[in-house]
Formats: sequence, structure tokens, C-alpha cells
Amino acid sequence: MNDIHIRTDVLRQSAAGLQAAAAAVGPAGHWLDTSFTAAATMTAWESGPALKDCATAWQTHMKSALDQLHVYAEQLRNSAHSYDKAEQEAARRLTAAVTDLQGTGQ
Repeated sequence: MNDIHIRTDVLRQSAAGLQAAAAAVGPAGHWLDTSFTAAATMTAWESGPALKDCATAWQTHMKSALDQLHVYAEQLRNSAHSYDKAEQEAARRLTAAVTDLQGTGQ
């Protein structure tokens, strides 16, 4: 049987990397402020409302992507924690089994 080894430190590093990527994007909701400002000055042109619609769509998409980065980072941290707890529980059970066997003289 093949052993599977999960490196929880790498899971946590990956989570930190996702958090850093999310932080590098900047404050949520302000990526396209200049586009909205430009669109507001072009209300008499067809391109003004089109720019606003495009910026709104991209803003929504970017917010969704940023939210996903945060969710994935949290899931990686939770997975690392779960693996660590399972490893600790397995070690505890093995120790208890060995102790029981030694106590019965086997």
C-alpha cells in the first residue's frame, strides 16, 4: 500500500500566498474608480454609459475572483488543520494500543 503524506506547512504557505495575491489586488471595490469617473464625464456620448457598464461588469468579476481567493485560502488552512488533527489522533491511538499491549504482557 502506498503512503500518502500531506505537507501541512505547504498547505499553509499556499494559503498565505493566496492571501498575499488578494492583498496585492488592492482594496475591494476601487480598482476601476478612474473608469467610473471617465464614464461620468461622457454622459452625452454613447461610450460613457458603455464604459460604465463595462467597468461595472469587471468590478463585479474582480470582486468575485478576490472573494474566491479568500475562500480558497481559508479552505487550505482548514485542510491543514484537519490533517494535523488526524495525524495527532492516529499517533494517540497507536500509543494507546501499544500501551494496552504492553500492559497485557503481549
